[in-house]
Amino acid sequence: MVRWVAELVASGRAVAVMGNHDLNAAEERLKEENTWLFGHGPVSTDEKQPESHREREEILSFLKAQPLARERGDLRVVHACWDDQALRSLEGAHDPVEALNQHRARIKARLKNNPDALPLALQNENPVKLITSGPEVRSAEPYFGGGKVRNEQRHPWWDEYSAEPPVVFGHYWRIPLVGLQKDDGLFSTHPLNSMLGRGKAICVDYSVGGRAHERRERRVQGPFTGRLAALRWPERVLVFDDGEQQAVRMPAEVA
Repeated sequence: MVRWVAELVASGRAVAVMGNHDLNAAEERLKEENTWLFGHGPVSTDEKQPESHREREEILSFLKAQPLARERGDLRVVHACWDDQALRSLEGAHDPVEALNQHRARIKARLKNNPDALPLALQNENPVKLITSGPEVRSAEPYFGGGKVRNEQRHPWWDEYSAEPPVVFGHYWRIPLVGLQKDDGLFSTHPLNSMLGRGKAICVDYSVGGRAHERRERRVQGPFTGRLAALRWPERVLVFDDGEQQAVRMPAEVA
Protein backbone atom coordinates (compact mmCIF):
# COMPACT_ATOMS: atom_id res chain seq x y z
CA MET A 1 0.00 0.00 0.00
CA VAL A 2 2.80 2.47 0.86
CA ARG A 3 4.47 1.77 -2.48
CA TRP A 4 1.20 2.35 -4.32
CA VAL A 5 0.61 5.65 -2.54
CA ALA A 6 4.20 6.72 -3.19
CA GLU A 7 3.72 6.04 -6.91
CA LEU A 8 0.51 8.10 -6.96
CA VAL A 9 2.22 11.00 -5.21
CA ALA A 10 5.27 10.82 -7.49
CA SER A 11 3.03 10.91 -10.57
CA GLY A 12 1.13 13.95 -9.31
CA ARG A 13 -2.15 12.03 -8.98
CA ALA A 14 -2.31 12.29 -5.19
CA VAL A 15 -0.98 14.10 -2.15
CA ALA A 16 -0.51 12.69 1.34
CA VAL A 17 -0.10 13.77 4.95
CA MET A 18 1.80 12.07 7.76
CA GLY A 19 -0.11 10.02 10.31
CA ASN A 20 0.82 8.45 13.61
CA HIS A 21 1.79 5.08 12.11
CA ASP A 22 3.94 6.85 9.52
CA LEU A 23 5.58 8.76 12.34
CA ASN A 24 6.28 5.51 14.21
CA ALA A 25 7.97 4.13 11.12
CA ALA A 26 9.93 7.32 10.53
CA GLU A 27 11.16 7.10 14.13
CA GLU A 28 11.99 3.44 13.46
CA ARG A 29 9.87 2.49 16.45
CA LEU A 30 9.22 -1.25 16.23
CA LYS A 31 5.46 -1.70 16.41
CA GLU A 32 3.06 -4.50 15.53
CA GLU A 33 1.83 -2.64 12.45
CA ASN A 34 5.31 -2.20 10.92
CA THR A 35 6.75 -5.71 11.19
CA TRP A 36 6.51 -5.81 7.38
CA LEU A 37 8.94 -2.89 7.19
CA PHE A 38 11.49 -3.79 9.86
CA GLY A 39 11.10 -7.57 10.11
CA HIS A 40 10.96 -7.70 13.92
CA GLY A 41 7.87 -9.90 14.12
CA PRO A 42 5.36 -12.01 12.18
CA VAL A 43 4.35 -10.71 8.76
CA SER A 44 1.04 -11.68 7.17
CA THR A 45 0.94 -13.31 3.76
CA ASP A 46 -0.73 -10.26 2.18
CA GLU A 47 2.08 -7.90 3.24
CA LYS A 48 5.14 -7.39 1.06
CA GLN A 49 8.42 -6.81 2.86
CA PRO A 50 11.19 -4.65 1.38
CA GLU A 51 13.47 -6.70 -0.80
CA SER A 52 16.58 -4.80 0.24
CA HIS A 53 17.93 -2.25 2.68
CA ARG A 54 17.80 0.29 -0.12
CA GLU A 55 14.08 -0.30 -0.68
CA ARG A 56 13.41 0.08 3.05
CA GLU A 57 15.26 3.38 3.06
CA GLU A 58 13.26 4.57 0.05
CA ILE A 59 10.01 3.81 1.88
CA LEU A 60 11.22 5.62 4.99
CA SER A 61 12.34 8.61 2.94
CA PHE A 62 8.89 8.85 1.40
CA LEU A 63 7.16 8.71 4.78
CA LYS A 64 9.48 11.30 6.31
CA ALA A 65 8.90 13.68 3.40
CA GLN A 66 5.14 13.94 3.90
CA PRO A 67 3.80 17.13 5.49
CA LEU A 68 1.81 17.07 8.72
CA ALA A 69 -1.08 19.02 7.17
CA ARG A 70 -2.30 20.45 3.89
CA GLU A 71 -4.55 23.38 3.13
CA ARG A 72 -6.16 25.00 0.12
CA GLY A 73 -8.73 27.75 -0.11
CA ASP A 74 -11.77 25.56 0.57
CA LEU A 75 -10.36 22.66 2.58
CA ARG A 76 -7.89 21.56 5.24
CA VAL A 77 -6.56 18.00 5.57
CA VAL A 78 -4.79 16.48 8.55
CA HIS A 79 -4.42 12.99 9.96
CA ALA A 80 -5.78 13.46 13.49
CA CYS A 81 -6.11 17.06 14.71
CA TRP A 82 -5.96 20.51 13.17
CA ASP A 83 -4.45 22.92 15.67
CA ASP A 84 -3.34 26.32 14.42
CA GLN A 85 -0.97 26.98 17.31
CA ALA A 86 0.74 23.60 16.94
CA LEU A 87 1.16 24.07 13.21
CA ARG A 88 2.56 27.58 13.64
CA SER A 89 5.11 26.28 16.15
CA LEU A 90 6.39 23.86 13.50
CA GLU A 91 6.82 26.40 10.73
CA GLY A 92 10.32 26.04 9.35
CA ALA A 93 10.78 22.55 10.79
CA HIS A 94 11.83 20.22 7.96
CA ASP A 95 12.24 16.97 9.90
CA PRO A 96 9.16 15.85 11.88
CA VAL A 97 11.13 13.26 13.85
CA GLU A 98 13.70 15.83 14.91
CA ALA A 99 10.93 18.25 15.92
CA LEU A 100 9.13 15.48 17.80
CA ASN A 101 12.25 14.61 19.79
CA GLN A 102 13.11 18.23 20.54
CA HIS A 103 9.67 18.91 21.99
CA ARG A 104 9.70 15.58 23.82
CA ALA A 105 13.00 16.44 25.50
CA ARG A 106 11.73 19.93 26.41
CA ILE A 107 8.58 18.54 28.05
CA LYS A 108 10.45 15.83 29.95
CA ALA A 109 12.90 18.38 31.31
CA ARG A 110 10.10 20.67 32.46
CA LEU A 111 8.20 17.86 34.19
CA LYS A 112 11.09 15.80 35.54
CA ASN A 113 9.72 16.24 39.05
CA ASN A 114 6.08 15.67 38.08
CA PRO A 115 5.85 12.25 36.39
CA ASP A 116 2.07 12.02 36.81
CA ALA A 117 1.60 14.99 34.48
CA LEU A 118 4.02 13.68 31.87
CA PRO A 119 1.78 11.38 29.75
CA LEU A 120 -0.79 14.06 28.94
CA ALA A 121 1.87 16.71 28.41
CA LEU A 122 3.79 14.51 25.97
CA GLN A 123 0.57 14.06 24.01
CA ASN A 124 -0.95 17.53 24.15
CA GLU A 125 2.08 19.82 24.32
CA ASN A 126 4.14 18.15 21.62
CA PRO A 127 2.83 19.68 18.38
CA VAL A 128 3.88 16.70 16.25
CA LYS A 129 2.05 14.24 18.52
CA LEU A 130 -0.98 16.51 18.77
CA ILE A 131 -1.34 16.78 15.00
CA THR A 132 -0.78 13.09 14.25
CA SER A 133 -2.58 11.54 17.26
CA GLY A 134 -4.95 14.17 18.66
CA PRO A 135 -5.49 15.59 22.15
CA GLU A 136 -6.24 13.52 25.23
CA VAL A 137 -7.72 14.06 28.70
CA ARG A 138 -7.57 12.10 31.92
CA SER A 139 -10.05 9.20 31.86
CA ALA A 140 -12.52 8.72 34.68
CA GLU A 141 -11.06 5.29 35.39
CA PRO A 142 -8.23 3.14 33.97
CA TYR A 143 -9.02 0.89 31.03
CA PHE A 144 -7.18 -1.61 28.84
CA GLY A 145 -6.47 -0.55 25.28
CA GLY A 146 -3.72 -1.01 22.71
CA GLY A 147 -2.09 -3.72 24.77
CA LYS A 148 -1.73 -1.77 28.01
CA VAL A 149 -3.63 -0.14 30.86
CA ARG A 150 -4.38 3.49 30.03
CA ASN A 151 -5.36 6.49 32.16
CA GLU A 152 -5.93 8.92 29.31
CA GLN A 153 -8.67 9.03 26.68
CA ARG A 154 -9.23 10.84 23.43
CA HIS A 155 -10.87 14.24 23.40
CA PRO A 156 -13.26 15.33 20.61
CA TRP A 157 -11.43 18.48 19.57
CA TRP A 158 -13.78 18.93 16.62
CA ASP A 159 -16.61 19.95 18.95
CA GLU A 160 -14.83 23.29 19.45
CA TYR A 161 -13.53 23.67 15.89
CA SER A 162 -15.32 26.50 14.08
CA ALA A 163 -12.66 27.82 11.72
CA GLU A 164 -12.69 28.14 7.95
CA PRO A 165 -12.12 26.29 5.77
CA PRO A 166 -13.57 22.96 6.96
CA VAL A 167 -11.12 20.23 7.95
CA VAL A 168 -11.07 16.56 6.91
CA PHE A 169 -9.27 14.09 9.14
CA GLY A 170 -8.95 10.38 9.89
CA HIS A 171 -7.30 8.47 12.74
CA TYR A 172 -10.47 7.98 14.84
CA TRP A 173 -12.34 4.85 13.87
CA ARG A 174 -15.97 5.87 13.44
CA ILE A 175 -17.22 2.25 13.54
CA PRO A 176 -16.27 0.37 16.73
CA LEU A 177 -14.85 -3.11 16.13
CA VAL A 178 -15.39 -5.72 18.83
CA GLY A 179 -12.11 -6.89 20.33
CA LEU A 180 -10.04 -4.20 18.64
CA GLN A 181 -10.92 -0.94 20.32
CA LYS A 182 -12.72 0.61 23.25
CA ASP A 183 -15.92 2.30 22.13
CA ASP A 184 -15.29 5.75 23.55
CA GLY A 185 -18.59 7.08 22.25
CA LEU A 186 -17.02 9.92 20.27
CA PHE A 187 -19.29 9.24 17.28
CA SER A 188 -22.22 7.42 18.91
CA THR A 189 -24.71 10.22 18.15
CA HIS A 190 -23.40 11.01 14.67
CA PRO A 191 -24.56 9.24 11.48
CA LEU A 192 -21.71 8.04 9.27
CA ASN A 193 -22.32 10.83 6.75
CA SER A 194 -22.53 13.65 9.29
CA MET A 195 -20.16 16.55 9.71
CA LEU A 196 -19.05 16.90 13.31
CA GLY A 197 -19.17 19.47 16.07
CA ARG A 198 -20.14 22.84 14.63
CA GLY A 199 -20.29 21.51 11.11
CA LYS A 200 -16.73 22.45 10.17
CA ALA A 201 -15.02 19.04 10.52
CA ILE A 202 -15.52 15.52 9.24
CA CYS A 203 -13.75 12.26 10.03
CA VAL A 204 -13.51 9.86 7.07
CA ASP A 205 -11.97 6.90 8.91
CA TYR A 206 -14.58 4.16 8.85
CA SER A 207 -12.41 1.47 10.47
CA VAL A 208 -11.21 -0.23 7.30
CA GLY A 209 -7.99 -0.94 9.20
CA GLY A 210 -9.83 -3.65 11.11
CA ARG A 211 -10.22 -5.91 8.10
CA ALA A 212 -6.90 -7.66 8.64
CA HIS A 213 -8.00 -8.46 12.19
CA GLU A 214 -11.34 -9.79 10.97
CA ARG A 215 -9.58 -12.00 8.45
CA ARG A 216 -7.22 -13.39 11.11
CA GLU A 217 -10.08 -14.05 13.50
CA ARG A 218 -12.21 -15.53 10.71
CA ARG A 219 -15.14 -13.70 12.21
CA VAL A 220 -16.46 -12.30 8.94
CA GLN A 221 -19.97 -13.39 8.03
CA GLY A 222 -21.02 -11.30 5.07
CA PRO A 223 -19.51 -7.84 4.60
CA PHE A 224 -16.65 -6.51 6.68
CA THR A 225 -17.50 -4.28 9.62
CA GLY A 226 -15.21 -1.43 8.60
CA ARG A 227 -15.50 0.47 5.34
CA LEU A 228 -13.18 2.41 3.07
CA ALA A 229 -14.47 5.81 2.01
CA ALA A 230 -13.44 8.73 -0.16
CA LEU A 231 -14.81 12.23 0.30
CA ARG A 232 -15.59 14.21 -2.85
CA TRP A 233 -15.15 17.91 -2.23
CA PRO A 234 -16.66 20.44 -2.89
CA GLU A 235 -19.47 18.05 -3.91
CA ARG A 236 -19.70 16.89 -0.26
CA VAL A 237 -20.33 13.28 -1.18
CA LEU A 238 -18.94 10.17 0.51
CA VAL A 239 -18.13 7.25 -1.79
CA PHE A 240 -17.72 3.89 -0.08
CA ASP A 241 -15.78 0.90 -1.37
CA ASP A 242 -18.96 -1.03 -2.19
CA GLY A 243 -20.11 1.77 -4.48
CA GLU A 244 -22.61 3.33 -2.07
CA GLN A 245 -22.71 7.12 -2.07
CA GLN A 246 -24.02 9.33 0.71
CA ALA A 247 -24.42 13.08 0.73
CA VAL A 248 -22.59 14.71 3.63
CA ARG A 249 -25.00 16.28 6.11
CA MET A 250 -24.66 18.92 8.79
CA PRO A 251 -24.95 17.68 12.39
CA ALA A 252 -28.48 17.82 13.80
CA GLU A 253 -27.58 20.46 16.39
CA VAL A 254 -26.29 22.78 13.63
CA ALA A 255 -28.70 22.03 10.80
